[in-house]
Parts: sequence; C-alpha cells; structure tokens
Amino acid sequence: MLLAATVHYGQSYANAFWDGRQMVFGDGDGVYFTGFTRSLDVIAHELSHGLVQYTAGLTYVGQPGALNESVCDVFGALVSQQVRGQDAQEADWLIGAALLTDRVQGRALRSMADPGTAYDDPVLGRDPQPAHLDDFVDLPHDADNDNGGVHINSGIPNKAFHLFATRLGGRAWERAGQVWYDTVATRGRIPRDVDFAGFAAATVLSARERYADRPEVVDTPPRGMGRGRSRGGLMAARFTRAELESFRDAEVPDLLPGAGGPPLRLLFVGINPGLWTAATQTHFAHPGNRFYPALARAGVIERAVDPAAGMSAQDRDHLLQRGIGVTNLARRATARADELTVEELREGGRRLVRTVRRTGPAVVAVAGITAYRSAFGVRGAKQGRQPEDLEGAQLWVVPNPSGLNAHETVDSLARAYAAPARAAGVL
Repeated sequence: MLLAATVHYGQSYANAFWDGRQMVFGDGDGVYFTGFTRSLDVIAHELSHGLVQYTAGLTYVGQPGALNESVCDVFGALVSQQVRGQDAQEADWLIGAALLTDRVQGRALRSMADPGTAYDDPVLGRDPQPAHLDDFVDLPHDADNDNGGVHINSGIPNKAFHLFATRLGGRAWERAGQVWYDTVATRGRIPRDVDFAGFAAATVLSARERYADRPEVVDTPPRGMGRGRSRGGLMAARFTRAELESFRDAEVPDLLPGAGGPPLRLLFVGINPGLWTAATQTHFAHPGNRFYPALARAGVIERAVDPAAGMSAQDRDHLLQRGIGVTNLARRATARADELTVEELREGGRRLVRTVRRTGPAVVAVAGITAYRSAFGVRGAKQGRQPEDLEGAQLWVVPNPSGLNAHETVDSLARAYAAPARAAGVL
C-alpha cells in the first residue's frame, strides 16, 4: 500500500495534517517550530488519521472529533515507543517534543501523561488541554473554535489511555494499544458520532473480547473519560471485598417493560444476582461476565454496553426497545450460585412461571443448565430449545456467561444466544 506524503509544504508552514488522501508536513517557522518530520510521533499521528478515516470514520467535531485526535495521539505515541523500545513506565508520553525550538517555554505540543502542562509560553500561551471529563471545554462546533475543541478535549481520552497503559505496565502497544485498535477497527463497534462514554464502554467490550482469559487487562479500566468525579471518574466501579459482602442477600429489580412499553420478545433468565450485580443494581454486571459482549457479537444488541458501574438509562432503553428483558430464578444475591439451595431454585422456577404468564414473552432463555434442571426438576435436560413451552413461550436453555464458565468463549456464547434471539424475532 502506498503511503503518500508531501514534505516542505508551503513557506515556513508550522503544522502538519492529513488531507484525506495523504500526509502533509511543513518545515516550521524556524522561530517557535522546527520541521514537522523531525517528530516520529507526529508522523505516525497524521498517518493514523488515515486509519481512523477508513475504519471508525469518527466525525471531526465535538467529542467524536476529540476522540479522533486522541486515537491518533495514542498510535503516534505507541509507534515512537516501539521504535525506541520503551515500556509504558519509561516513555515520556509527549507528542511533538522534537518540534519546539529553544525559544519556547515548553516540552511538547501535548502531554498524554499530564494534559495541560506541555507548554506555558508568553507567545504561544498555556497548554489548554483538560485531563478529566469534569473539566471538559464546551466550545461552539465551528472552525473558529477548533470544531468544538477537538485538539483541546483530546486530553481527556489521552489521559485515560495513559492510565490504562501504565497500570497494565509492559509494552503499551502489545495490550493497551491492541484494545484501542480493536475499538476503532472492529466494524460496527462504535458509531461515527460516538461520545466519550460510548467509546469508554466500547474499550471495555474490546478488552473482554480479546483478553477474556487475562483478568489483569479486563479489570484495569481507564479512568476519567466515561463519567464525572461524582461517580469516581471510573469506566467501571471498583469495590473492596468488604463492600461487596455488604450486598449479600440484596435483590435486583427485573429489567422488564412497563405498561405501554415495547412488547417483550426475549426474556433472559439468570441464576441469581452476584454481589457485583447487587452493588450496581444491574444484571450480569461483573467485569468478567461475557453476557453483553456476547449479545453484541451476535447482533442481539446494537451498541456496546458496559454495566460494571451501573447500566445507563440509554442502555436500559436500548435493551427494552429491542424487546429484551432480564430476570433471575432466585432473587437474593450471593458470591457464587452454588450457595443457593435446591428449594430456592425451585421457588425461582415457580416465580418465573408467574413472570412469564404476566409479561408474555415470545421466548424465554435460561442461562445455566444445572440451575434449570434444579428449578424445573428436569434431570436430563440439555442446552438448546426445550421440548415443552413455558406458559406459551418457547423455552430455551443457554450457557451461563459467567467468567467462571471456562467451557465457553464470547464467540460460543454469541452463537448460543443468537438462536433464541432469532426465534423471538430480535434477529
């Protein structure tokens, strides 16, 4: 593939850009900026705009525009680090450090490690980048205001990636960078107008898909991009063991349409709430659970859902509009499903019958063959569609999406969940 570039562009041109077909680099003004081809990370940054254009196609305005700029900073930094053989802790995380002349009071164009500190110069001014969503700079979406501050607010996802990479440690391009690449390059993973929260959720989905067997990746979410400090600035909540234990025996409301809401077509049935689910009041919420990644992989849902800090109202509405509901056999939260008694599961089966009679789904899918056998007294039951319906609904048994179920992958779960979804008319 030809990678075209124009160098020595214009006269004392102090910038570089991607024009939709090729990279373009100026020689700098010689006063404040040197030649823009002197910076490997800047070269890789401009080339990365081509990658974004032909993959996610992020709209170049507002938050998606800032993500566009940030993704290019990320890949620019990773190229530089790989060439220099630097791990995440050794790298300086500066963009354009080679561009500033000695006259400038500053270190670089941007600092991913510490946005807002790259320069503070009498002529150039002070680095305006925020490092956290709480400090987002709201600007008009026009050319006079950097298309809504795309080069300013990119500091927020830049810092999120820096935190993610340094907490993982090692070579950032091998794990953290792969998560970002998958998020951008996986077809349909993010919409062109994705906001910071949507991108954050998509990175968690990417991490779970690629590193389902690497909990140090899945459980190390970047911070500060998806929510404000009122929620801790986390993409996923973090709980101590004692905090989780405090939710033992708590209950979680069913996710079901209300009166006048969309019809319920597919009702998923979990075994019982885990402690993380109880803490967030969100079904299948544990970061290691593959339920939502599998639904997304199968096309049952059409957006990335990260429920680990509590499902958003938009995510709940998306599920309900798709005709999807969620309930459990047993109501009380436990650390493990095997803490439940057989009688609790049998009572859960009776409760499910009442729920199905009341809500009228087309299909019911119980996630967990052992729990299903206990709840309904069908010792020889196998996964798949069951020979008997449940109150007029097709009855299916599908695999448990828990991360403890080592027999299943996101792909195998997706195939299993797609079958009842097709039967329900969701697919």
